Amino acid sequence: VPSIAGEEMVPDIPAGAGDLDELPMPGPRSGMKPIRDSSEFGGIVHAVDATFLPQALECSNVVLSAILSTYAYKSQLFQYRLRALEDHPLVGDVRGVGLMGGVELVADKQTGKPFESSLGVGLVCTEQAHQGGLLIRPLGDTIAICPPLIITGDQIDELFGKLESALDKTLEQVSDQMSG
Repeated sequence: VPSIAGEEMVPDIPAGAGDLDELPMPGPRSGMKPIRDSSEFGGIVHAVDATFLPQALECSNVVLSAILSTYAYKSQLFQYRLRALEDHPLVGDVRGVGLMGGVELVADKQTGKPFESSLGVGLVCTEQAHQGGLLIRPLGDTIAICPPLIITGDQIDELFGKLESALDKTLEQVSDQMSG
């Protein structure tokens, strides 16, 4: 056993899977109660410190309350900014609820005619957005936007500013493929 300044060092982390049974067991002095779940976690003993459970739950409630208290405002702003994209020449339809939205890209705004799938316009727009620092997801030629619940109003404005820029750059790239 290695030592530092004459004191033995005893590892407190198991070195391998065979050492899991050697983990120190929670005891009454620590206020920790063992939980054994042999089916889901392969018999690993988990410890719960019951002393801090009320504080942990209260903290979770405070965080959840803070998120939910601003959700109505943020979702209204998000949907307002999403609906404003309907005026863009590439956008045939927008749809969404809460903090989720979809933007359908079309070759002909008047008829709703889609682009040829081989053009991958959704991927082109996604790449433009990624280059501008925005993560979106293409579902064919529909762009999915799903920010986290903790997004702020300013970040929603930034998100849509970057998305509008990506749409403009995509329009420059595909304008020769558009109808109407």
